[in-house]
Amino acid sequence: MAPWAGVEAPLRSGLCLGVACHDAHPILVLILFASVLVTRLEAAKLTVGFQAPWNISHPFSVQRLGAGLQIAIDKVNSEPADLGNFTWEFTYTNSTCSIKEFLAVFTNQVQREQISALFVPACPEAAEVIGLLASEWNIPVFDFVGQTATLENDFLYDTYVKLVPPMHELGDVLQKTLQYLGWKHIGMFGGHSGTSSWDRVDELWRVVENELKSHFTITARIRYTNNDPALLQENLRNMSATARVIILICSSEDAKIILLAAENLGLHTGEFVFVVLQRLEVGANEPPNGSCKSWETGPELEELTQSSLAQLDSFWKEILTNQNGTHFPTIYESVLVITPSSSGEGPGEEGFRQEVYQRLRGPPFHSSISAEEQVSPYSAYLHDSVLLYAQTVKFMIKAGRDFRDGRQLVSTLKGFNQTTLQGVTGPVFVDSQGERCMDYSVYALQKSSNRSLFLPVLRYDCYQKEIRPVRNFSTITWPHGSLAADRPGCGFNNELCKSELAFTGVTVMILLMTFLVTVLGTAIIGLILRMQKGKLQRQNRDIWWQIDYNAITILPQDKPPRRGTPVSRENNSHESSVKMSGDFSSFVQSQQGEALFHAPVGLYEGNYVAICYVGDQAEVRIRKPSVLQEIRLVYELRHENIVPFFGVCTEAPNICIITQYCKKGSLKDVLRNSNNEMDWIFKLSFAYDIVNGMLFLHRSPLRSHGNLKPSNCLVDGRMQVKLSGFGLWELKYGRTYRTYNGNTKDHSELYWTAPELLRLPEAPRSGTPKGDAYSFAIVMRELIHPHALGPFEDLNETPDEILSRIRDPRASVPLRPSLREDKANEKIVVLVRACWDESPEKRPTFLSIKKILRDASPKGHMSILDSMVSKLEVYANHLEEVVEERTNQMMAEKRKVDKLLSTILPSLFDHIIETYDVYKVETIGDAYMVASGLPIRNGTRHVEEIATMALHFLSATVHFQIGHMPQEKLKLRIGLHTGPVVAGVVGTTMPRYCLFGDTVNMASRMESSSLRGGRSLFTSGNTGCKLLALRIHVSQSTAGALLALGGYNLQKRGTISVKGKGEQTTFWLKGKEGFSIPLPEFTEEEAEVPELF
Repeated sequence: MAPWAGVEAPLRSGLCLGVACHDAHPILVLILFASVLVTRLEAAKLTVGFQAPWNISHPFSVQRLGAGLQIAIDKVNSEPADLGNFTWEFTYTNSTCSIKEFLAVFTNQVQREQISALFVPACPEAAEVIGLLASEWNIPVFDFVGQTATLENDFLYDTYVKLVPPMHELGDVLQKTLQYLGWKHIGMFGGHSGTSSWDRVDELWRVVENELKSHFTITARIRYTNNDPALLQENLRNMSATARVIILICSSEDAKIILLAAENLGLHTGEFVFVVLQRLEVGANEPPNGSCKSWETGPELEELTQSSLAQLDSFWKEILTNQNGTHFPTIYESVLVITPSSSGEGPGEEGFRQEVYQRLRGPPFHSSISAEEQVSPYSAYLHDSVLLYAQTVKFMIKAGRDFRDGRQLVSTLKGFNQTTLQGVTGPVFVDSQGERCMDYSVYALQKSSNRSLFLPVLRYDCYQKEIRPVRNFSTITWPHGSLAADRPGCGFNNELCKSELAFTGVTVMILLMTFLVTVLGTAIIGLILRMQKGKLQRQNRDIWWQIDYNAITILPQDKPPRRGTPVSRENNSHESSVKMSGDFSSFVQSQQGEALFHAPVGLYEGNYVAICYVGDQAEVRIRKPSVLQEIRLVYELRHENIVPFFGVCTEAPNICIITQYCKKGSLKDVLRNSNNEMDWIFKLSFAYDIVNGMLFLHRSPLRSHGNLKPSNCLVDGRMQVKLSGFGLWELKYGRTYRTYNGNTKDHSELYWTAPELLRLPEAPRSGTPKGDAYSFAIVMRELIHPHALGPFEDLNETPDEILSRIRDPRASVPLRPSLREDKANEKIVVLVRACWDESPEKRPTFLSIKKILRDASPKGHMSILDSMVSKLEVYANHLEEVVEERTNQMMAEKRKVDKLLSTILPSLFDHIIETYDVYKVETIGDAYMVASGLPIRNGTRHVEEIATMALHFLSATVHFQIGHMPQEKLKLRIGLHTGPVVAGVVGTTMPRYCLFGDTVNMASRMESSSLRGGRSLFTSGNTGCKLLALRIHVSQSTAGALLALGGYNLQKRGTISVKGKGEQTTFWLKGKEGFSIPLPEFTEEEAEVPELF
């Protein structure tokens, strides 16, 4: 009988109890009414779900904590007006750690009880599954026991709230505690014994180790799996040899055993410290707020003593039970306990626990607990989780939002600070990850007036993420008067102390000579290496960047790589060649065959290179230190969006700059080629490449580009943009500055130059970072509106007039290219306008530009190849769907054909075997092979099935008529054999199910030796048997199996010689009792198979 059976449920203010049984799981429904006598039909109900094990042996049994929910709902129902006049009730279901059981009861509560929230102390595995299902059903789940690392993914578990602080926060508290106390060398000791009920040790060990290994030196790690005393003492002895500060990661029961063993080993002298990590709340044992008195005063100590006795868990309470002078272990003086703590401002936990105990003993739970100490401390967390849910519901009702939307409710709850919830466990605050933010305290054992008490010495603030001492920290008494050191003065192996050696005169002489020889040898070797290095540097100082012009193979004009058509150096003036070298560009011819300018192309060390001639005047400039320094800077620039620089040819008249050849030409050609239809992903990919290249240049010693425009953005074979046209200005032009005046032949080449630079008589040769932002804006505008006439294609003015308006604006609004908002994302348009702002200070940096591009188009940073692969995947998926559809259609037609063939071409024996538990293996010519007992075993029925089927085959020949020989009768030879067989699928081109082994061979011998003469017509077998001839020839193993079954008529044939087996005794199968189908009766002469077969 259930513990709650027979409880009356009168309709009155109080509680009503209903009991049902579903799938052998008791379901307890508890309804609590708000105030006066009402019927359940008069008020709206809000039902919450509650799952916990009923078995009291479980630490989270409902008999230990269920009243916490009952008390919380009483409080909620006492103020119905603030909660939409709902009557709150809960439905309880017994559950264990079984995932299937959890899913079943949760589904039942959602579908039948229509719960609005679920409160669980779920096991980790069940919690992960329930959390996903609750997210799918949009139901909030409040876990008041703990969680795994998987549940920290608030994207997947977006309706899951954890009321117990996460483990990683305990690791952070431990780290800051050790740092505050100045300990750097620690040891980790712990594990899980067979008697411990705590199963989170492995996870806590992993969290602590990850937190400590990067900040401290872990001198020892010892884990145990049992509580064998001898092994425990050996492990502690090894730990004490390498660690003074020992972290205990185990349950309270195991910690007590470890500490007592440590005292037996003499580790209680004050030189060792044991730090115990406790996840349960110790309680509010701190001094009252505002108190600055010493701990040694009488009334305060008495009050705190009673508080400690009430709040410490069962293990630590034992320390304070002997208050009348009896001895307690000295080792506890060397213990620090780290545990969550409340603020001391909420309701007394002692009074709450007493109320929980009293209500658990009464209806509806009728708990069998016998003492208040058996009440689970997690009842307080259950109580606070219900109040937190109620407070959030109240807030959402006032805000006019749907509190039944679990995802919205949890989102509102996260970071919830509308009102402060002061729970039994302290202030309840849930951060943005749905985890409880809770303070921790570090407790130490203090003595006063022959009394001992664990009191807080440090406190961890979860908001500030820092640890602070309590007000009375200076009065803390440590064992032997001072805090223990984390290692001995001379180290664990005396490595920090040097022993004094008595040096003799001979020893000193030997050491001195050895030192002198070592110093002299080192000096000689260093001098030799330095001389060799200097010689090598002198040889290579001025030639590392030089390239031998003869090492370059100039490709013929009619055979350029891919589609390029080089223009020879002799066909261009010096000015044009200098212009071409200014942007290091190599161009290609269009698909219409129009020739475009580009630098000659060559082959250097297996690479296609662009050869940019700079004129013979550069021969004098090459030797200048400033030019050499700039060459070195450009040579060291290596980035995927920067054109690689190979070097310079210094032999007149072939002075040229060698860079990588980009076969697609420049971005200018790609944009203005009418056949290049590019979608927005392509354009954004170009923009990302330009931004990445500019970011690299701005972080390099060059600091800026100074000449950014589409013709300087080269495109390689992978459709990746590479920047060129920067650096080597003095080498090419002999000046350290730039001038933008009327002498420029093509003013349209200055459209991309910033206005503030155009106004300068001598502009910086590398421009400015803000000027590069302006240039990028014009390039970006061309990506949005490509046109053959450039960015100002809609103005009916000359380039000189346009440039004058840019340099000196006539109106308050400066001249900028037109920009249509319907051609690009709104954020892109805003970005372009910000980049070409008249004020350089208002222009964004390229780091900001990259972030804005990513926000405007998250997929825009994909490369061209990634975009193409993505599209190919879409096409491939579509093709798979088409192929599957066509395959299904083909299979449907095949089934129709097979059905038609089976109707047109019936098979006599195929129809017969359908009535038996046999498997047709194959037909080869006139042989018919049948097996039973495979591929699905059927016990001993295989021999019965095969023998009866063989008799049926014989009876079928009575009425069978051969179409072209009606006067002839079909004659069979049948052989049966029973035994083991090897079966499997053989072949890759045309796989088939085959049988192998001696049983198959023996069955074949039974068939072939049935009667002399003729050939086989059909074959069949049991476990690899064959059927043939007018007689059924049976081996001794099959005959024995049939005799064991009984009912079969067997005739001994005698002993015959069987190939490969020797002399064998065989039998004839003549019939079977109850087999009423007529069998053919032939003499041996009539049964002889004619030669025509």
